[in-house]
Amino acid sequence: MKHIIILFLLPIVVLFGSCAGEPAIKKEVFDKIDLGMTRTEVKYILGEPFGIRYSVDSFETYSYRVQHSKGDIRNAVVQFDKKGYVSFFSSGLAS
Repeated sequence: MKHIIILFLLPIVVLFGSCAGEPAIKKEVFDKIDLGMTRTEVKYILGEPFGIRYSVDSFETYSYRVQHSKGDIRNAVVQFDKKGYVSFFSSGLAS
């Protein structure tokens, strides 16, 4: 059981630990993202994500870091549906 917990937590620690040095995108830029955009449009606006995660349900999630006012940096995600269009996005995830 202990090994299962470690195997589960290790990717999470690596993901969030590795993103600490990633450059942050200004919130005003991230706010240009809208539902229905394609992966190409999102990458054109935000650049390459620091992480990409694939789910069993065929969703693809891009991870970014967004700088809010007063230098507050938060994790952000853009999720794409099966057809490759933005179905969800948020820049308010605490880092």
